[in-house]
Amino acid sequence: AVVYEEKEEDFDEEKERSPVKTKRGQNSKERHVGLKGPTKYVIAHPPADLIELRQDPSSANLPKLGVGLVEWSCNDKFLITRNDNMPHTLWVWNAKTISLVSVIKHDSPVRCASWDPRRQRLMICTGKDKL
Repeated sequence: AVVYEEKEEDFDEEKERSPVKTKRGQNSKERHVGLKGPTKYVIAHPPADLIELRQDPSSANLPKLGVGLVEWSCNDKFLITRNDNMPHTLWVWNAKTISLVSVIKHDSPVRCASWDPRRQRLMICTGKDKL
């Protein structure tokens, strides 16, 4: 299985295609300080560090364990899952062979994910301001 990880580039005004509107008296560089640019998924170098939440099973709050998200692709070829004690990671499975195709590692926990109903495209929502 291929492991992909999320990478964000720093905002680069020179690469920005559309003109940036700024408030009066504020230059565009001040406006974009701390903003991130496009998100890409790159192949992770082995071994990939996956974030796993360790919780005390004897605590008063019951830990979230097991599969908390399952979604089928539009043609039923693929299945994505998220293990609740590994919320930063999505697992992509081949539904016919029940084999792991890829792992998608994120910087923030995955809140939801859904396949496009018409194409083999996956929408992923994390705690960031991007889809």
